[in-house]
Amino acid sequence: MKKRIKILKSLLLENTNRGKLARLVLFFLLYFLGRYLILSPYIQIILEPVFNSLYPFLSMTITDISSGVLHWFYPDIYTSKDYIIYINNNPILQMQPGCTGLQQMLRLTFTIIFYPLAWRSKCFLWPISIAIILIAAILHFTLLVPIAYVAQSWYNFAHDWVTKIIFYGMYFICYLIWEHNRK
Repeated sequence: MKKRIKILKSLLLENTNRGKLARLVLFFLLYFLGRYLILSPYIQIILEPVFNSLYPFLSMTITDISSGVLHWFYPDIYTSKDYIIYINNNPILQMQPGCTGLQQMLRLTFTIIFYPLAWRSKCFLWPISIAIILIAAILHFTLLVPIAYVAQSWYNFAHDWVTKIIFYGMYFICYLIWEHNRK
């Protein structure tokens, strides 16, 4: 058993195509394991204070930035204190806790902790990766507002599929950045 672990560890540290493939598989395994851990009721109870303190900040940040970007297209746009975006005095979309990207950020944190990188690299790459996921959350919400305003019938499709592609794409960008900065 120890010999197999040693072989697996050496494979993960190789700079060959085999090693890159092994790290990609590990990345996906950690990503999905992190997803199930974050959704676990026990972990949610433990992390509830973190969620409760970060949700308002992330919700405010994302709605304000999205509203600012969309102001170029919709001059009569504003946000309320409860994170609802209004266009022409009509409530369009409210920021929900699941749309802040916080769960994705926690999943990414779990992934980078166990990903085979030097700790110095992890400390440098973690904030960059969190910023990338925050950009994905902003892009997600910014795209959903005009869809909810103009084409309500497309909202569910856009929310369920298009924005998932955005988050998966940003995760993959994080992986590529990690691989590029391996030492």
